[in-house]
Amino acid sequence: MDFSFFSALLKMLFALAIVLGLLIGSVYFLKKFMAPAGGGDEGQAIRILATRSLGPKSSILVVDILGKVVALGVTGAQISVLTDLDDPSTLDRLRPQGGAPASPLPMTLDRYRKMLKSFASSRKGGKP
Repeated sequence: MDFSFFSALLKMLFALAIVLGLLIGSVYFLKKFMAPAGGGDEGQAIRILATRSLGPKSSILVVDILGKVVALGVTGAQISVLTDLDDPSTLDRLRPQGGAPASPLPMTLDRYRKMLKSFASSRKGGKP
């Protein structure tokens, strides 16, 4: 009777190993092949320059679409164009400096993301 319990336990562990292997393999595949090369949005036709949440399902976005900057009002039900931005001094403040993409994350979240990256690279033995 102990033999059937042992064989059932081995079958269960083998099935668990297969499921975990498939899960790890799919995560590796998604990270490796689905992530954009370079990590930035250089060369993209649409870039989010700034965003501000107004409530649970409403926000204002400033978007650069092929060089034209517009302010959009976004709710759960619709997207509306609020205005076109064409003042040169305003556009210089909004557009990223040095070709670096603007981060849609607030400054605090961006800072934590950088801290996590430096922590991960230091654990791997690389320089932050």
